Amino acid sequence: MLNFVAKSNRIFCNFAQLGRFHKSIEECTTKEDLLFHWFLNSWMYSDTPSEIENVPEIKELVRATRVANFTQDKYQKYQRDMRNERDIQYRCDINFNNGMLKGLEEGRAEGREEGTFMLLSTSSGCVEARNQ
Repeated sequence: MLNFVAKSNRIFCNFAQLGRFHKSIEECTTKEDLLFHWFLNSWMYSDTPSEIENVPEIKELVRATRVANFTQDKYQKYQRDMRNERDIQYRCDINFNNGMLKGLEEGRAEGREEGTFMLLSTSSGCVEARNQ
């Protein structure tokens, strides 16, 4: 593998001669070996090998190759499901934020009803609230 790394505002190029790579999954000792093995042999696996599954840098690639292998119909269903999941998460986030705001407002109103509290610093450094 030939690696070019340049200063900022430059192009990064990696060259690998995959035709010369013949390691089995058991022979792969580096992340690069596992990456090359996956590039060349991912079509043979029905499940992701545990050696590759445990490498965070390759995990996203594995997901992308799985999605890229979908049929057109399955890909459209996947896109719909992802959109629905994002919509649900968005609604949950909005409801959580609205609940937090409502809780703060209710807490402040309750505090006003009970009277004002004065915060005192104790000798141990803790803050203590006392009713005035």
